Amino acid sequence: MATLPRAVREIAILVVGARYKAPFAIYAHVAVGESLGISLEHLATISATLKPTGLANDESVGYDIAHSLCAGSPLPEPLY
Repeated sequence: MATLPRAVREIAILVVGARYKAPFAIYAHVAVGESLGISLEHLATISATLKPTGLANDESVGYDIAHSLCAGSPLPEPLY
């Protein structure tokens, strides 16, 4: 069974919550992300629908995949 690291999952959830302007999802998952050690700066940037700099590789890929899917775009070949 494939699993995502918890931080990657929270980043993806926040990308979707921010994209669809879901305040409760953002509120709840910022708290979870903070408890997992994701910086408040990164969480705020994602919540503002922007990609933060300095994400770990797996977090960056998680962000990019969630962002592409929310935009209705096919996944670029490097992400697939």
